Amino acid sequence: MQEQRASAETQERQRRRSVARSEEHDVSAQRAADLEQQLEVLRRQKASEVEHTKNDKELVTMQLQMQSTAKELLDCQKRMQELQNNSINEHQLATKAQLELDSKSQELHEWQNLYPQKMCELEKQMLNLEHDAAQGQEYHKRAQEKELHAQELQAELQAQQALQEQLRLQLQDDGRDEELRELRQSRQMICEGAAEEIRQQEYQMQVLESSEQQAQQLAMRQLQEWQHWHTEEMAHLEWERDVAARTKESLKEELQESTRQEMEAKERRIRELEAQMVRPAQAPDYSYEEKWDGQAHDSGGQAVQPAHSGHGDGSDHSEHFDLTEVSDSEPPVVTAAPDYVACAGDDVDQRLAEEIAALGPGMLRGNELTRTASSKYKFVEKKIFLKLIDGHVNVRDKGNHVPLAAWLEAALAESTEAADEDIQLGTGPYAEHM
Repeated sequence: MQEQRASAETQERQRRRSVARSEEHDVSAQRAADLEQQLEVLRRQKASEVEHTKNDKELVTMQLQMQSTAKELLDCQKRMQELQNNSINEHQLATKAQLELDSKSQELHEWQNLYPQKMCELEKQMLNLEHDAAQGQEYHKRAQEKELHAQELQAELQAQQALQEQLRLQLQDDGRDEELRELRQSRQMICEGAAEEIRQQEYQMQVLESSEQQAQQLAMRQLQEWQHWHTEEMAHLEWERDVAARTKESLKEELQESTRQEMEAKERRIRELEAQMVRPAQAPDYSYEEKWDGQAHDSGGQAVQPAHSGHGDGSDHSEHFDLTEVSDSEPPVVTAAPDYVACAGDDVDQRLAEEIAALGPGMLRGNELTRTASSKYKFVEKKIFLKLIDGHVNVRDKGNHVPLAAWLEAALAESTEAADEDIQLGTGPYAEHM
């Protein structure tokens, strides 16, 4: 259920980002359309001014400026098309990562469905073994009863032997040897029957004990093999889930960073184009300047300020803005400090530092993990309690103990989702450009 919920949340966030990118593209297209309208207004004004003025030098300058503005506008449109293509490619990459995550989730569900079946088979085998053991105990009880019966027979035999001895002593004088022989024969037959029955009981007990030992050894061997396979499968699935989560987070961070940089570049170029379009409209006469001031506002109601005016001395002076220049210099590589350093000598704190270091640098994403007391810590405004279980750090969450890696993934996913919702609602640092 947690995997399905996480997959649904990831799809919802991707949908929101797609909607946000489409809105940004629509806003950029609207601004480009506004720039084209303003350019058309400038052309009409230029045509009207050509009829009323004879300043050819200023006309040539305005034509050059309009041509450069039109060229910059075409470059901006091409760049917008490139950005749109990049956004489509990034969306395809995110979709591919989501498909891989869904396949891993499906494998995990299949394994979870197979796990109860194997447990049921083992439980059936254990019940069969318990039934065989109960039968063996029953046979053992019967053998004990038969052994007691044999002891009673032996006691009776001894009594008969004593009686026969007395009779023999009595018959020595009477000459009744025939009866004595019959008694001896009957005694011998009873002894032989009792010995044969005792031998059969002992053989049955040995057979039952050997079969019970073999069944127990077989069950223990199967249980150990299944436990070993289960441990390996769990470790492999945990590793695959961690790899998928880290890949998803890295793709998400790269997508957010590229989107932020593209938005900044688009805003900067649009402002420079607006400033360059404002500059040709500033004529020496103040009536033309007042006309342009009424039209130099964008659709959002914010006034566009001119960068510089070169009409003060009437000379042919214009500025050129290089809108395609982007710095490709990369920042120097800095060795990252460990996310958490053990500050106490207890086993929990030492093991916590080791597991966070094993998860890789930047796992906490800039969030601070502080130790407040023994086995008590604070992370992302949450107070947590840690405990060592089988040598691994676990976090107590709603009465259950969750492994550290799984708990960190869930907590960071919640904080990232909250940040995405802030951006979607317009409360982030780029809200004024949306």
